[in-house]
Amino acid sequence: MHKLDFDFRKEFFEDIVKSKLGYTPWIVAAPSHMANGLFREIVGGYCNNEVQHRVVNAKTKPVPDVNDHRFYKKYIELSKQQKTALKFMQDNSAQRQILSQTFRADKTVFTGVGTSSYTLSHAQHTTNDNHDRDFGRWLTHVLQQGEKRPAYKLLYSLLTQGVTRSADVPPMSDALSLMTLPLMQWDIEPKQRKYDYDLPANLTYTTSGSFISPLITAIRIAFDRLAENDHDSAMRNGKLDALRRMTTLACFSFYLHLINIGEPPSRKLPLLLYLERNSRTIKRSSQESYRLVRQSTDRFLYNEIRDKVVELDAHGQFGRWDNQFDIQRHIQETINWHRAKLKVDCQTFYDGYRTTTNNEIDAIAHTFTDMVGMAFSETPATVARALGVKIGLLTRGDRRENKAYELHPDLLEVLVRATIPVGEEPWSIQKLALYWYDQFGILFGGLGDENQKLAEWEIAPIDVNELKRNEQSLAQQLELSGYAQSYADGVVLVSVKR
Repeated sequence: MHKLDFDFRKEFFEDIVKSKLGYTPWIVAAPSHMANGLFREIVGGYCNNEVQHRVVNAKTKPVPDVNDHRFYKKYIELSKQQKTALKFMQDNSAQRQILSQTFRADKTVFTGVGTSSYTLSHAQHTTNDNHDRDFGRWLTHVLQQGEKRPAYKLLYSLLTQGVTRSADVPPMSDALSLMTLPLMQWDIEPKQRKYDYDLPANLTYTTSGSFISPLITAIRIAFDRLAENDHDSAMRNGKLDALRRMTTLACFSFYLHLINIGEPPSRKLPLLLYLERNSRTIKRSSQESYRLVRQSTDRFLYNEIRDKVVELDAHGQFGRWDNQFDIQRHIQETINWHRAKLKVDCQTFYDGYRTTTNNEIDAIAHTFTDMVGMAFSETPATVARALGVKIGLLTRGDRRENKAYELHPDLLEVLVRATIPVGEEPWSIQKLALYWYDQFGILFGGLGDENQKLAEWEIAPIDVNELKRNEQSLAQQLELSGYAQSYADGVVLVSVKR
């Protein structure tokens, strides 16, 4: 490796997160991106249906002109059905607008089909857009583990529904797939994304086949319980609702896993829900719990980057990394920054950290951690924040560092259905509170020792009366959604409606 072949982005971020996490969180993703990445891996490939894309993309004409050299040759080879469908959509702008707006709901459709993600309901809708940065592949490995794979099996069945009934392929049962049926190409096999993917360190199993990580185990259990609760309705006429819930849970799982990357396996960051809007102390403490996210992700990056620097120093790569002279040489000459300003910024950060520590490796590790935020458009913390806002887990109106945790009704529904097993008696609100804290780190009241748990993270205590009202707010939301029943003695029982 020669000087300037040592790429900062690759060596001190991309390679680290690929090997440790299995995905690369440096670009903001929408729910449709996460769905596309997950569903593509579930069905084993992507279609990149350009016929469909011509209709969905509002900036193109469905039927190409002769001068449209790129697509016109493909158009000639299309089936009569597809040509008729494109002509119909070109002549009927209202119908095309309905389909286009439905598929572009997350504003993730661009000029090329390979860089677009849709509001999808079938394998034929998948593309090779990699905005999820391999999270879908990571999550598919989680869902595939073991013999009983209810979530994986349900998703595969729904996404490969056919036109005719058979024992293996259920009939197509959703309006979105039927709307695009004339645009589909049934004789084309899904394409495989050709690149190496090594399983990350976090996807390790015990001898019995269960995950070593308690958090990944919690994610897998949540998906399987959601699938078991949704199976019957999904196979009748609730396919779109089932896919929507699976997508929401995928986004929540991404957030949950990403924010805890800097924590030991035995504990999870607290997610204190701010549900009672007049609760001043809950809002303050919820914001404090959110601020732990950046500390966790930065701690992960710092520890991994420091280990990398120690390894480089031990191997003598490019010389030493434990003294000021060599480190400054690496900043100025060894590392390929791609932009001159990053070199200047790195030197400035390094000079600053040298005034606060006598350890040169610590100083450069802190410096490189800060430089990740400069070298990439987003950091793990900002990627998590953006997706948290989109799924209704984080408040929208507050400033970036003043977000608080909430639960949009759609997300609340998903978490309840991903919590209570099929066939169980209704849960008390206290049992729900204990399970959510143990599995996800969610706090809302109902435990009685919330302030002790928050004190472990140096979060200010909450007024006990506000906490009680917060718990009552959640109970009211559950009751309005049809997932809880309140009784005269004050008992609230939570169950999954079927």
